[in-house]
Amino acid sequence: MTKTDATPSTPVVKPKKDNKGNSYYSEEVNGQQKVYLTTKDGRQLENTADTADEAYQNILAYLKS
Repeated sequence: MTKTDATPSTPVVKPKKDNKGNSYYSEEVNGQQKVYLTTKDGRQLENTADTADEAYQNILAYLKS
């Protein structure tokens, strides 16, 4: 029996929480930042922009509309 390395090939991302109870994380995709956000009621949204903050703000603006 061989012992294998249990380290995943991609790092595990721990989502952050904002002051509204939403959890979110970002990753770089083709030179841009992609933000994934899950609202406290379970809706999942994503947005891509030049910066993670811009993508996060775009999602918040969408939720307000």
